Amino acid sequence: MTTRRMRSIALALALAAPSPASAQPALAGAEAAAQTPSADRPGPREADRPPQAPSPPPSAGYTSYGAEGARLHLALGPPPGSFRDDPLVRRGVYDRPYLMRLGSPTTDVALGGYFDLVASYLQQQGVSDGFTAEARRFNLFVTSRIADRVRLSSEIELEHGTRAISIEFAALDVLLHHTLNLRGGIVLVPIGKFNLAHDSPLYDVVDRPLVSTRILPSTYGDVGGGLFGAFYPGGHKLTYEAYIVNGLGEGILAAEGTRIAQGRASSRFERDANGQPAVTARLGYASPPRRWLQLETALSFYAGAYNTPVLEGLQVDPPRWLHLLAWDLEASIGPLTLRGEAAYARIDLPQGLTERHASEQAGLYAEIVGTIFKRPLVLFQRASLAAVGRLDWVDLNLNRRPDGEPVGDETLRLTLGVSFRPAPGTSLRVGYRHDWIRDPLNNPLRGGGFQLGIASYF
Repeated sequence: MTTRRMRSIALALALAAPSPASAQPALAGAEAAAQTPSADRPGPREADRPPQAPSPPPSAGYTSYGAEGARLHLALGPPPGSFRDDPLVRRGVYDRPYLMRLGSPTTDVALGGYFDLVASYLQQQGVSDGFTAEARRFNLFVTSRIADRVRLSSEIELEHGTRAISIEFAALDVLLHHTLNLRGGIVLVPIGKFNLAHDSPLYDVVDRPLVSTRILPSTYGDVGGGLFGAFYPGGHKLTYEAYIVNGLGEGILAAEGTRIAQGRASSRFERDANGQPAVTARLGYASPPRRWLQLETALSFYAGAYNTPVLEGLQVDPPRWLHLLAWDLEASIGPLTLRGEAAYARIDLPQGLTERHASEQAGLYAEIVGTIFKRPLVLFQRASLAAVGRLDWVDLNLNRRPDGEPVGDETLRLTLGVSFRPAPGTSLRVGYRHDWIRDPLNNPLRGGGFQLGIASYF
């Protein structure tokens, strides 16, 4: 072969060879074709796909508060029929909107939160401090779907600006099956529904229920762990949560009386003050989702020693126990929503305390919300207006004096108001409340006033 002919062949091969720049698109096209499902090449596994936004069941009791495309799919598993995308607790911490979702097909991180602002003019016995405004809460949510069956969710609260900063909960879930799952970390103690679904934008009354804050110490998160899950007998839903936690502390015996909420010492995140963990559980029922009727109800309890019986290895006091029992109910019937919570507390007291400290407490609240309209209004495509009424009652001392008279420390409150929502996750509220009070000395007092509130998810 002549030298001239060899040069011609080499030149032809050089012109036919692809350059690196032209090879890359061809490679990318081949990878894309390889990932495209076909009859003989199936697509990726369902578990490897990005989580899809859940479709809420068509029931009056379930409301989606955020953009559907921004919500993580946090269902417990493949429950049957209409409960497929139902959360464990409706309006609870896994039924929230999120500002942003970032992630890969198997990992997602969602960010969001809410804020709560209040303006009030209140008086008691004709004495008032005048008009005041309050930045009550600014809460941040961070939820991560770490893997197909591992998720972590947390909530950080900034109360009254930065006067109080706390972690309300930060729990890791390992999802085994919708009937049996593991949870550990700083868990929300399932005593009453309000502690599990406490976000201000969910409600149409400015103040939180008295029974849920003075007897049931909402918001109450504690270090511990346990099990949770759901069953679906006959098209209905039964849920449970059961945990072991560090428990409340000796702060419940305050100078002014028995104050259970003051037992939430920050040291509970570091250690169990008495080495005897508390036990808490909630058993719930939900009816099948229907357009005009939705019912949820649950029983819950808490039992734990609150004192320090052993100090440096020495027995200094017998264990003294706090028992809490609660029942909650929420029902949607057409345009009406009924909800309430009742609680009873029994406290073992040491000898020598005055009658001001109660060994028994009880309380309840009942609320009715009626939708006046829900339709596009001027600039707001999802506007709604509702009227609300709530009755609160708490007796922080059920004990009796030797003469049979009540000790006092009781409050009865009636609240009436309206709530305008330019969007489902934003509530503009105005209300009037009136209080009938018996102080710890059983003196009668009257109080009340007007309140304006703004609460919104973001």
